[in-house]
Amino acid sequence: RSTRKESSAASDVYKRQGNDGGSLISVLTLDMSTAGKATFNNDVVAYSDRKLKENIKTLDGKKVLEMRGVSFDRIDTGLPSSGVIAQEMQEVAPELVSETNGTLGVSYGNLVGYLIEAVKDQQKQINELKEIVNGGS
Repeated sequence: RSTRKESSAASDVYKRQGNDGGSLISVLTLDMSTAGKATFNNDVVAYSDRKLKENIKTLDGKKVLEMRGVSFDRIDTGLPSSGVIAQEMQEVAPELVSETNGTLGVSYGNLVGYLIEAVKDQQKQINELKEIVNGGS
């Protein structure tokens, strides 16, 4: 297997070839622009295998009610964006927040677990209310 890198001013393209030397297995395009944005031309995958985890517990979906989604303009680019405020998230779900060189970041992908549990909580409430409205049938 061989991997070769093709570069331009804005991005690096890695092409990996199979053991036969001919077939293209995958292409990863990483665009590290001045805004620090990474662009991928395929799925972003994080290992989530049970064998890598211990002390597994279901998240409290109610924590989503303490989270605040915000819109904002980025100071560095002036562009509008949306997300959360890391300092606020630190109070609700500190495991989602990390610090690099004095600046806080949020693991946005890990928010999904909380959102799944919040939707399940809401669905349970909806089902209970439907039962009440339908006279317990």
